[in-house]
Amino acid sequence: MSFMCYLEKSIYHNYRFLLFWGFLSMERSELIQRITVVDKKAKDWEHEGFKVKANIGGWDRPSEIEGLIPDLRGTRGDDIRIGCVEFEGGIENSISKWDKLVSYASKNKNVSFRLYSINNEGACTLWKSFP
Repeated sequence: MSFMCYLEKSIYHNYRFLLFWGFLSMERSELIQRITVVDKKAKDWEHEGFKVKANIGGWDRPSEIEGLIPDLRGTRGDDIRIGCVEFEGGIENSISKWDKLVSYASKNKNVSFRLYSINNEGACTLWKSFP
């Protein structure tokens, strides 16, 4: 399957998720960047030994946590890693949306939450890790 076909399928399968979080108003290039980053992070976590679920097509969908469905959820033994991806310009404005996941990670000693930032060039960096 070609990469573009994969992305189209991913967009189609996550239509409700994209609509809910407002991603359908994104430009196509931003949406492709976001899906690409989530997929890459999921593969990176698998390489680290985590069993991963990602909220994009081609992956099992993570379960809801505190009313939110994270972009990524990985388990390795008793350790749980939750991850979300946000564009650099929108992180400060959307951090309140992730407060529930930060709180969840803080209450559970084996859970960590990671927030990743995508810059204008599409590069992804770890913005912050809780705890």
